[in-house]
Amino acid sequence: MPCHVMPLKSCAPRRGAVEVPKARKSGGGEEETRKMLLALLTVFMVGLLVTPWMPVVQAAKPTTVSGEWCWMAPSASFIVTKVAGGNVFISAVEHDKLSGTLEGTGMGTFTLVVHPAGFNTVKGESHVTVTVEGKSGSLHLGWAGHTMTEQSDWWFHWTILSGTDELQTLRGQGIGFGPGPAGLDLWGCADLSGKIHFAPN
Repeated sequence: MPCHVMPLKSCAPRRGAVEVPKARKSGGGEEETRKMLLALLTVFMVGLLVTPWMPVVQAAKPTTVSGEWCWMAPSASFIVTKVAGGNVFISAVEHDKLSGTLEGTGMGTFTLVVHPAGFNTVKGESHVTVTVEGKSGSLHLGWAGHTMTEQSDWWFHWTILSGTDELQTLRGQGIGFGPGPAGLDLWGCADLSGKIHFAPN
């Protein structure tokens, strides 16, 4: 029977009946997601605006080295510093001339070891004033090698230790191979190969 025609107390809630309020939709999660997406979009747009103005640092393309390294060791500079186990240790100086990719002259010092087996080993450093790709300066070169080759030619590895002026950032290394001088006080050469590049400042 409809409540409006029933006695008043019949319209009271039944014992144990609980009125459950309707749940309201919560917009909190959606709001947080919207704010996060907006923040990410803002960062992305700022990045697009700033990127064209940022300087781009690129490594210079390596240059292939070719040419010759010639040297002459004056006999007056040869000094025997030690004899041990049949090995003779000699210190000396040399005059250097480089042509090709590295163009210039300089001086070097080295230690030569004459082995009883008939071959030589050497380790030295040279300071040369050169021009490379139109840029000038001085290079400090380190090198080490031997004559343990089929024709007893010199084989050595060279590397740029440091540079000055326009060659301050020049880096590189390579090898030399050739007969070298036929004796003291004589000039001889070896072919140079390798890679060099100018490092970013």
